[in-house]
Amino acid sequence: MNVIKIWGLLCLVFLASCGRKDVDRWQIESLPTAENIDIIHVSDAYYNPEITPDELRHQFPDFFENASDSLLQARRSDSLSFALHQEVSRKFNNTQALSDSLNQIFSRLQYFYPKFTVPQVYTFTGELSYEFPVAYFSETADMVIGLDWFLGAENPIYQTMGVPDYFRTQMNPGNFKPKIVESIAKQMVHYDIRKRKFIEKMIYEGKLLIIQDALLPDMADAFKIGYTQDQINWAVTNEAQIYIYFTEEQMFFSDDKRLNQRFIDPAPFSKFFSESDIESPGRIAAWMGWQICRSYLEKNPNLTLQDFINDQDLIKIFNESGYKPMR
Repeated sequence: MNVIKIWGLLCLVFLASCGRKDVDRWQIESLPTAENIDIIHVSDAYYNPEITPDELRHQFPDFFENASDSLLQARRSDSLSFALHQEVSRKFNNTQALSDSLNQIFSRLQYFYPKFTVPQVYTFTGELSYEFPVAYFSETADMVIGLDWFLGAENPIYQTMGVPDYFRTQMNPGNFKPKIVESIAKQMVHYDIRKRKFIEKMIYEGKLLIIQDALLPDMADAFKIGYTQDQINWAVTNEAQIYIYFTEEQMFFSDDKRLNQRFIDPAPFSKFFSESDIESPGRIAAWMGWQICRSYLEKNPNLTLQDFINDQDLIKIFNESGYKPMR
């Protein structure tokens, strides 16, 4: 075997091993079988003109009990909402596929959290916001999904509605599972409002994304955080420079709330106040918090997901992560 072939094999081994530690950590040999997932399509009744407001209130009291006839009539006759409903009916006409997708998530969740109760799932078009297309209620074990926000980034209805470009990148069918996980993660990860340092908020965001890793180990990072692949590439390429910037500007341990607006809150780009800001993705500090958490878990291979999520010493996680990206 010549040198070129040997080098080629070594390269293949190296590429196959890149990121393997993250993936292998979340591999499960035997998943518990989640109970049958019941999906109720509220919109089918909501947009059916033959169903009266009283029948709606009787059938779905949690949704419509306090809604007046006039309000229901106005909402049900909204042409844009009805157009979304028709689009959803065409694109998501396979309830079994939806159930299978949810089952994959809930089964893994029951492995890590055996007491997790599979929620009653409702789909409802036209009433959830695009910022929060999934609503999960852990106390009552209910989940409401707005399938109208997963029709595809280029869907002309979104442009008509004026949805910002940076949100439309998260409105593809491939974002469905990550948005389900995000809604659950926000109920799982406690955040103490007394923790005001920038790095503590970064680690909190990182924990939310670690749950994405645990429940969707084979999903591309771009879908998990709502980036395009180009934005992921930018973050990886500029990781060391971002770390240096945060360090030199003494941001990590700052309690300046404006840093959240610049680097964590949803936005078209992060705000370094430079000419190249527009090239960056928004929420870059959340992405970096994710890498810090990954680094910490890599150093603690026996730490369980529950113990990691429950650990409220966020500064310790940062200090012991050994995270320091190289140029």
